[in-house]
Amino acid sequence: KLELDYSDGPHNAEAMMIDPVSRRIFILTKSSGTIWMTPREWGAGDAKMTLTKVGMIKTMPHFLTGIDISPDGKEIVLKFYTHIYYFCLGSRQYDNPEDAWQEVVKALNTESGIKVPYTPEPQGEAVCFGSTFNGGIYTLSEAQDREFVPLIHHERL
Repeated sequence: KLELDYSDGPHNAEAMMIDPVSRRIFILTKSSGTIWMTPREWGAGDAKMTLTKVGMIKTMPHFLTGIDISPDGKEIVLKFYTHIYYFCLGSRQYDNPEDAWQEVVKALNTESGIKVPYTPEPQGEAVCFGSTFNGGIYTLSEAQDREFVPLIHHERL
């Protein structure tokens, strides 16, 4: 079990990812795009950590509802109700995984990202990369008052 606290009180956040390079957990708030991060990696077992505020995302067209990072840690997608943005971290260096989180924060703080072609779905909130490079990006809506919701595939940039 992992228990996380914000250093300045509660926040409304729906977007969380674990960076496979630094192994830090990132949580981004829904309305302000504040970037919070664990102070160290979490492996297994019980732990309690206080999140550190490390920045704000530059691109904030609407409420942020989802985030994912590719399995190799070189790409990020942000999901808003009305938009999806893609970030490429380039040839991310693995020489010092302890400091690799800085590349994630820098990209989200300073870059606008690439707007992915996307037709908003009703209350579309979740986003993830496919399991392979050609797997694309997937989005999913909340199932509020619906028996089934479609899993929608979007081509990779």
